[in-house]
Amino acid sequence: MALGQGHGTPGSGGLRATGGTRRPAPVHTSAEDWGALLQQVLKANPDPQDPLDVTALLESFGWTDHRAQEQGHPDLFSMGRELYQDIRAGMRHEPLQRQAMPS
Repeated sequence: MALGQGHGTPGSGGLRATGGTRRPAPVHTSAEDWGALLQQVLKANPDPQDPLDVTALLESFGWTDHRAQEQGHPDLFSMGRELYQDIRAGMRHEPLQRQAMPS
């Protein structure tokens, strides 16, 4: 029984069935983590020319298809393509910065 995309069924503990096996549902990348990853890519290459440039950088940072799937992407190429589109669209999210509390 395959449940497809999503977070499982009630009572499944976030697991979903796929071909008779159960595996954790994807944990999607938070906006803060996505922004930090964008910054890491841009630090390594301020002007990537295409999605493959971004995907190659992700691989050099240790990302794999499996890790991308855990973040809700079908594969690493898809994740690289989405990051590249955000870079081209100018959506360079700055990671949240913590401010010191006055004492």
